[in-house]
Amino acid sequence: MQPSSAIVTSPEPEGWLEALKSRPYALPELGTVALQPKIQLCEGALSGKHDLGLQQENATQRLQRHIREKNVEAALRDIEAGADVNAPTKEFGSTLMAAAHHGLEQVCNAVIDGGANVTAEDEDGAVLLLAALAGWSSTCERLQARQMLSLVVPLGQRVQEAGARAIADHCKALICLNIADDNNIGESGARALAEQCRALRILTIGSGNNLGEGGAKAIASHCKALTCLTISGYKVTCPHNDMSVPEYCRTVTDVTIGDGEVRADGIFAVAALYPSLMSLSIGDNNNVGESGITAIAANCTTLSSLTTGKENYIGEIGAAAIAGHCKSLTLLSIGDGNHIGESGITAIAENCTALISLDIGANNKIRQAGAQAIAANCKALLSLSIGGGNEIAAAGVAAIAKRCNAMTALSIGKSNSLGETGAKAIAEHCQGLVSLRIGEYNDIGDEGVRAIAENCKALTSLGVGYDVYFSEHWFVPIAENCTALTSLAVGDGNKLQANGAEAIAAQCTALQSLSFGSYNNIGEAGATAVAQGCKGLTSLDIGDKNNIGEAGLKAIAENCLALTFLKIGGWNNIGEAGARAIAEHCEALTCLSIGYENNIGESGARALAENCTRLTSLSILDKIGGAGIQAVMEHCTALSSLCLSPLGGSGRQWQTR
Repeated sequence: MQPSSAIVTSPEPEGWLEALKSRPYALPELGTVALQPKIQLCEGALSGKHDLGLQQENATQRLQRHIREKNVEAALRDIEAGADVNAPTKEFGSTLMAAAHHGLEQVCNAVIDGGANVTAEDEDGAVLLLAALAGWSSTCERLQARQMLSLVVPLGQRVQEAGARAIADHCKALICLNIADDNNIGESGARALAEQCRALRILTIGSGNNLGEGGAKAIASHCKALTCLTISGYKVTCPHNDMSVPEYCRTVTDVTIGDGEVRADGIFAVAALYPSLMSLSIGDNNNVGESGITAIAANCTTLSSLTTGKENYIGEIGAAAIAGHCKSLTLLSIGDGNHIGESGITAIAENCTALISLDIGANNKIRQAGAQAIAANCKALLSLSIGGGNEIAAAGVAAIAKRCNAMTALSIGKSNSLGETGAKAIAEHCQGLVSLRIGEYNDIGDEGVRAIAENCKALTSLGVGYDVYFSEHWFVPIAENCTALTSLAVGDGNKLQANGAEAIAAQCTALQSLSFGSYNNIGEAGATAVAQGCKGLTSLDIGDKNNIGEAGLKAIAENCLALTFLKIGGWNNIGEAGARAIAEHCEALTCLSIGYENNIGESGARALAENCTRLTSLSILDKIGGAGIQAVMEHCTALSSLCLSPLGGSGRQWQTR
């Protein structure tokens, strides 16, 4: 007897289904589990439903329930019966992640074999990490066979030496590995990774991992394929008489040194150990000094990309050394307060003429003469950023705009005296700009904004800082002309008001990122207009005292469903209802910040915690009490950054990484 073909192709007379269900089949190879879906198929056919869809939907629902119940055998049967292994789950985003979280190795393997798609890098990496730490060799092999060759270990997971060894044992095919801060893998963990993961091309080890000299040397000895190495929290020292150290990762072309990690002695070591460097990034406050940067420049002459963070004191002499030795640079970033001065930037501009990206941080005092040197020599620039307080003045900006007119990205920091003249020069000569930021106190006024808006119509990103000369209608040209904008930031106190927000929302409907600084008073009406006009927003920042109220935030939550980043400044009176609206509608949020005196209360915080389970960053400076804090701790288990002030403005902030 062949019941499957009889059921599907040859329906019996009326009453056949009841009779079929009552028949005593003596077919052990079918059994109840195998037979039942076929009966469901016939019922669906008679009622006109999509047969396979009904079968698959039911199997998928059962699969997810059986995973939650940790019922391995039932879950495996569900997959065999046609469950959709790519169906998302509310708790973990993917069926694969849910199975890994619940410790179901066999189910993970079956899901992968069943054709699970790669849907999100962070989830796939998390599955690989869980599998490695659990010792599931077969799962790791399956994932790596599907080109999942990148692994990120989040900060503070405390994988320690045993975890590093587990990764080394089960993830030998990795080509990219990032172990974030405070995982304490230790020297032996670093050695295990180096010895077994020899295919690595990109390796990042954050601070608080204590890899030690032995771990660093192991990386040097075994990871010969490395092209990019980042080690934070490891103090590089001079090689002295250790002749093995000069072979230390000599294939490395990209090195990043974290903030405050190396100091001058380490800089000399970097210069000696990495002569083939093409890219070097030195973090803030490393006290590199003139001698350190001179050593780097003299020894690493192949550099094409150099970043020196703020307060490294490279000075005019260091800038001259860069200019004299690193003439192949195409990207240069010099952080705030490095004191390179007019002569330093002039030397760089005259010698590094291949630069296509140049970033001069705040308070480097390059002044008008430095700006004119950039204009005269760096005509290939596509991206230029000049930080605040560099005193380049309108004439300096005008010279740059006229001669570096191929730029697509330009940023002028605060207090550079740009003025209306400088703004009009940008508008006249840089009409190909797609990104423009003008910091506060540059006093470009209404006419400067109008000139830019009417001429730079290719802009997709625009930021305008506080301007004392703005009238209440300064924003109108932006709304009328900059309709291609996907990102807009309006600085504090720019008199935007509700009508400004309404005009922008009505015309700039392609916006994905929007920031209204504090004291712009967009009100409930402005917030509602943004919600209705800019439904594609993924990032929204509304500063302090914009008075959007409960209704304004509710409109945003109900309409801007794609938001992943939401920041509501203090004193916006969103209340408990506003918090509940976020909780109910903003399921995609990963980053949320709520400022002081918004009155969301314990119940509002609880609603957020229970529903916004994908949050990785949360800051609430409002009064949420003990119950609110408890709810956050209980439900927001994916957080990597948390800041709470249980008593609002008068309370102590709690922070964790």
